[in-house]
Amino acid sequence: MIKWSKYYLSWMLIWIMSSQVLAQDLGGLALSPYSGVQGVSAQPAFLGDLAFKWDVNIIGASANLLIKDLIPQSSISNTFYEGDKGSLSSVVTSKSQNYFVNAKIYLPSVAYKINNKSAISFNWGIRAVGFGRVTSGSFGLLLETENGLREIASLPKLESAVGMVNSWQDLGISYGRNIFDSSPHKLNLGVTVKYLIGGGSGFVEFSNIEVDYDEVSNTIADIDGEITLVFNDDIEKVASGDSKKLFNSSGFGFNFGLIYEFQDERHLNREIDRAGEPNYLFRLSTSVSDIGQITFNASDKSAYYDLSLDESLNPDYFDDVTGLGDLTSRLDNAFNLNKNDFYKYNLRLPTTWSTNLDWNVYSQFYVNGLISIAAIDMRTNIFKSQALNSYQLGLRYEKPKYGFYTTLAYDEFSKGGVSISARYSVLYVGVSNLFKFKADDSIRTLGLMAMVRVPILNKSKKGARNIF
Repeated sequence: MIKWSKYYLSWMLIWIMSSQVLAQDLGGLALSPYSGVQGVSAQPAFLGDLAFKWDVNIIGASANLLIKDLIPQSSISNTFYEGDKGSLSSVVTSKSQNYFVNAKIYLPSVAYKINNKSAISFNWGIRAVGFGRVTSGSFGLLLETENGLREIASLPKLESAVGMVNSWQDLGISYGRNIFDSSPHKLNLGVTVKYLIGGGSGFVEFSNIEVDYDEVSNTIADIDGEITLVFNDDIEKVASGDSKKLFNSSGFGFNFGLIYEFQDERHLNREIDRAGEPNYLFRLSTSVSDIGQITFNASDKSAYYDLSLDESLNPDYFDDVTGLGDLTSRLDNAFNLNKNDFYKYNLRLPTTWSTNLDWNVYSQFYVNGLISIAAIDMRTNIFKSQALNSYQLGLRYEKPKYGFYTTLAYDEFSKGGVSISARYSVLYVGVSNLFKFKADDSIRTLGLMAMVRVPILNKSKKGARNIF
């Protein structure tokens, strides 16, 4: 059972990565006025002062994958037997492994500057988020004699396992406008409306699992606990060959953003070459993105199972499970089930609140501080939310044609990491968590990003070319 549950959660996260490819983390570019149409996906107020006449994204992808092993915890009970030849004590060891994945494919998208005060954009992308945790361990007996302490018996146990995944397409229309411009203050407002097309989604949880193992007969005498399996019927139809269409479910989402800019005397007297060119001492930006949810039709295999074993099982009964349908069939065959079915369920998007302060230190040098709180929320009446707080300090040097970015980031899950990225003409590439700090060897993480776009500048007063 332990072997199978670890296999299943690992399979879920590999499936997320393979079906969605690569997170909405664009490194320092996401906070830049030159982020264009992709910056709009997180902060629609960028459209109130767009740095381009047109910005067309051709293709792009980004992803973060993190695995964290928690330090095993052991506890030894009081001695429950003492004799002439030694004493017996019990020991319980518990360890956990966490998984987190956030991925996005940036499909063809476009932003257009209507005039010097407003712009509009269309964004299209595929997203996937997932979280998993396995907590397992063992129950053993310790024999203490004059020759020392040794373990004489050990029984593996699964305390809990939980995995959640949600993938979807979003098609968004955004509009941003400058609503106040009186030196030295400027205020931009933006909003995005998104149509969501749900793909593969699911939730699996094993809890309170107790295994009674008979060493004499080498069989599992009894299993008690609860298993929850919820996944959409599109996955089952595609897996069985009955359908080739995965994205069938739907929902709606929204983003809102507000940007305030302040100019000192140096910026007030500066001659701007192009409309939308960054020109501020500092910029305060706040946004709430991914407000919404998707309604899925649950597979008829989705249910809450209260386990009670009919008869003894071989230890390898759950090995080589071929899919969710195979798993539910084995559960039905082996257990007396107190079963509650699910028919429809809602999965919320990973709603994120972000606030950042961007400071133009000197010329084209900027320093940026970001606070972000993302709620990885897979809630129905039984699901729990997972929140991830992150903090970022960034440094960048950029001009209209190129830019260099480095960020120092910290979150509660992966601890600290350093990212670097660069933009030149139509290409943007970067690596996140290239270096780690305040993290131990239990954390394994990597993030990649790449993008190809066609940015077309606003007309220059000096007659410079408009296309990079």
